[in-house]
Amino acid sequence: MLLAHCAISTASCLHIGAGPSQAYITVDSRLTVSAADPVGTVIYDSNTRFATRMAYRCSATHEQRAGFTQDFTHIGEGIHQTNLEGIGIKITGSEAGASRFYRWPVPTTRHPAGTTDVTPWYRLQLIKTGPVTSGVLFFPQTIISHTFEPHHIPANTARLTMVQTRVEVVSADPTCAVDPGSKTIPVNLRDHPAGFFDAVGKVTAPQPLEIRLNCAGGSSGSRLNVSYTVSDASNPGNQTSIISLASHATARGIGIRLLRSDNTPIVLGTRQPGGTVGAGPVTHRIPLLAQYVQTASRVTPGSAPGRATFLMSYD
Repeated sequence: MLLAHCAISTASCLHIGAGPSQAYITVDSRLTVSAADPVGTVIYDSNTRFATRMAYRCSATHEQRAGFTQDFTHIGEGIHQTNLEGIGIKITGSEAGASRFYRWPVPTTRHPAGTTDVTPWYRLQLIKTGPVTSGVLFFPQTIISHTFEPHHIPANTARLTMVQTRVEVVSADPTCAVDPGSKTIPVNLRDHPAGFFDAVGKVTAPQPLEIRLNCAGGSSGSRLNVSYTVSDASNPGNQTSIISLASHATARGIGIRLLRSDNTPIVLGTRQPGGTVGAGPVTHRIPLLAQYVQTASRVTPGSAPGRATFLMSYD
């Protein structure tokens, strides 16, 4: 072990070319990803990029390190996770012989004395690894580095440089978020005399409400299907079409029914169609109706509040 250490530490490596080998890759400043693209889809491919000559001579056995210059988590098959969920990076290349993928952590290999004079090449791919939302990808300026370490002082022999270090990723499909004004939707179902309710099933005039979504993004012709599920906040297991009154209600014998805009009662706990959104920006509105419905033969007057929750889904 001691002899091996001495051999490495006394090695002398010198460039015999013009200097460190250089290669450059420019990723498009804006990339578009569709939710319909399967995992494994190549979002960007630089194809093969040849570097300038890498030539140096070492007088003794020496150590080399070649790989990423910053921490990237390897998630399999040479793909490393980027800072943006759902997008991985894979860089393959070769100085001589068979290709390989570069990795993190960077492995250290021992090389014998002699002369190296090759033309490296690189190929960078961005790959979909899961659901992708719009955001920005960041890359280090020098993303791959080859070094040798005689005297334990790293000397650079080759570099892969990213010309574009900031890349915007845009979903090809629109994305939506609930408008702040629709986080809580108050509905006044109005006052009604107790004598109005004279039979089970009696309903009041429906009152309008709407869920508003703020939608953006998407390419021309893209579509996003919206749906929603309504739950009874006071009785989450309720799967009827009547929302229970809140626990502090003083009225008895009535409930609240939500209807779609075509007057179809909404069954609680079931997914309901909410329309289709095209390329944004756009405000998408889901019109609904609410009414009281008599649930018992006798109605007790009093306050009759109720609460429901909406779970939005996008496909």
